[in-house]
Amino acid sequence: MNPTSSYLMRTEKLYEDSKNGYVYEFDATVLDCFPAEDGFYIELDRTSFFPEGGGQSADEGSLDEYTVKDVRIKDGRILHLIDTSLAIGKVVHGSVDQNVRFPRMQNHSGEHVISGLIHTLYGFENVGFHMSGSEMTIDTSAPLTSDMILKTEREANRAVWENREINCFYPSADDLAQMEYRSKTALSGDVRIVEIDGVDRCACCAPHVRRTGEIGSIHIKEHMKYKKGTRLTVVCGEWAMEDHISLTETAEKLGRALSSPADGLYNAYMNKEALLADKLCELRSLKEKLLAMRLASLSPTDKNICVFEDGCDTGLLRKLVNDGVHLTGGLFAAFSRKEDNLGYAYVIGTKEGDLAPLAKEISTALGGRGGGKGPMITGFVESDEKTIREFFDNI
Repeated sequence: MNPTSSYLMRTEKLYEDSKNGYVYEFDATVLDCFPAEDGFYIELDRTSFFPEGGGQSADEGSLDEYTVKDVRIKDGRILHLIDTSLAIGKVVHGSVDQNVRFPRMQNHSGEHVISGLIHTLYGFENVGFHMSGSEMTIDTSAPLTSDMILKTEREANRAVWENREINCFYPSADDLAQMEYRSKTALSGDVRIVEIDGVDRCACCAPHVRRTGEIGSIHIKEHMKYKKGTRLTVVCGEWAMEDHISLTETAEKLGRALSSPADGLYNAYMNKEALLADKLCELRSLKEKLLAMRLASLSPTDKNICVFEDGCDTGLLRKLVNDGVHLTGGLFAAFSRKEDNLGYAYVIGTKEGDLAPLAKEISTALGGRGGGKGPMITGFVESDEKTIREFFDNI
């Protein structure tokens, strides 16, 4: 049979009914088998494997003893990718990985609750959806404030507590024409509707839980500006629990490190920040005194002066050069080893003249990058101290 031919799908989709979405084991007959680039495509007369689509990856599992590597729709056919060929007419046993499927059902149903509430409360649309292995993102058509997001999250969890029914069905063409429902694109033909009682009605092809209570906790863990709207990062059910466990473990570790209970972590952190800022200020003051002593140890000369002082940021190097250029009729070059130990940051100055051409010469000879104009340039080099000193001895 021609694998590129196009005709009506002839596989019964067991995952489409909200009651049958929990069918993880099934038997089916092989309708077709043909080679694929990395295995063989198997078409069945019935399947509980959800194919990739709508922002959600395909289900995982096996056909008999063979791992199902992917499930996709091609030319109106649901095709299961495995490593071996199967005889047409053979009856196989399908097994969908429940530990992968059910959390996805929880989260996809949770996404409908979130998106439906955003549409109802604020009139915004869901214009993007993607589900990874541990969280999902929802993109809105307009920006949401923090207060709007918090209200949505609270209302979403209230819908979970109320354990509302979720119904998946194909309305007739006449009923669909009269029906209000969310959809990212204009649809025609058979349209599957997922309806959450009193919360949302949306076109969707994915498996869902039977009632909102099975979604478990809904948590909007992050939000950021994205294009013209807001991108929400959401976790539901099992994924929300794992996120909570991870955050709790992190809070416990921070609490031990800061000697603070979880509800006092912010204040403990800010106190540490203030103490660290004071210590850094003291350290900088001491470093400036050391640099002043270093300058005092240098004798005036007509030659270039090249000094290496680790632990200096650009500000300290700039101050060192400003104070040191009067000691030389040539260049005063100050270098400090970078934190990654891959080369040196530098500031180079002179009493007068434009050092811009020198920055290019340094980059060519010593590697790295630099720039500036007038009597001072800054940048970094990738060479070692010996090579750098030789360069400045010879210019």
